[in-house]
Parts: sequence; structure tokens; C-alpha cells
Amino acid sequence: LEATRQFQLNKAIALGVRDFLAAYIPHAPVYVKWPNDLYIHSKKAGGILIQNALQKNTLQSAIIGIGLNINQATFSEAAPYATSLFLETGQVFDLSFLLHELCYFLEVRYLALKQGSEERLNQDYLSHLYRFEEPSYFQRASGEVFLGKICGISDIGKLQIDQAGAMEEFGLKEVSFVNVQ
Repeated sequence: LEATRQFQLNKAIALGVRDFLAAYIPHAPVYVKWPNDLYIHSKKAGGILIQNALQKNTLQSAIIGIGLNINQATFSEAAPYATSLFLETGQVFDLSFLLHELCYFLEVRYLALKQGSEERLNQDYLSHLYRFEEPSYFQRASGEVFLGKICGISDIGKLQIDQAGAMEEFGLKEVSFVNVQ
């Protein structure tokens, strides 16, 4: 991939993990929370870290780490909004089998990326993006809280938020969701 398109790999991997989770809990909405988390309903079920190596203007390799909550029955107070496949289904899972299944879903999305199906990846990513087009509260790195709606993701992976008709793009750690109770 060209360096300017490296977020397409993030989309493919996030969708592969999302598809995997959704296959085991078809009754629940499974979302990708920008930029690297997986949510079931409004609870975190896992996360993805990707470290890309660039050479000139090309993505040469990537190291991808995926952490999923599979058989956890309880979480610490430090993680009040967490869930697992066990909590969602009541079933204990064989991790070796699930690893094989996860790899299958990742390969499907990776091959779609390799075959140039970026428009489909973009559509699927937005259709499964957590709080897409829903009024939500956000907090800037400066601490300012504002109301806006996620309206998209830029080609380089910045979160696009509409604030009363004015769209602004945010990079990693420049904005976060605020849970208003």
C-alpha cells in the first residue's frame, strides 16, 4: 500500500475482527470504535494495535496485535464498560479453535483489500462505526467538551466530526468520547 493509504489496512483488520465477533453473537450489534477498539453494544470487547513499517512512500510490513475478551467472566472496576464473548453468550470457548476462525475472517477482509475492494471496505467500516452519525459528546485534548456527530473517516484515518454544520478532523489522541450519564 502507498503510505497515504495505510489506514485501509486498519479498516480491513478491524472489519475482520468485527466480522469474527459478530459471527458468534449475531443478536448483538458489534462496532468498530475509531481508531482501534471493538465494541459489543456499548461495551469494549477488544482492541487492535498496528505498527506499520514504511519504506519511502510504501507500506512494507505491519505488526498487528489483537486483544479480545473471550472467556472473561468478570472485569476490574477500572474497566466498567467491558464485556466478553462469554458474558454475551454464556458459552466458554476453545481458544485454539477461535484463533483459526479469527484468521479466516481476517484473511477474507485482507484479500478484499488486496483485490482493490476499498470502496466496499469504506462502506462496511462506516456502517459498523461506533456512534456513526449519532449526536455524541466528545472531549478535545485541551479538555473542552463539545457535541457533534461522526460523519466519516478521512483517507489518512482521521475522525471527521460535524459540529453544527462545521466539519473538523481529529487524529489519534486529539479527541475522545465522553460518557454522559
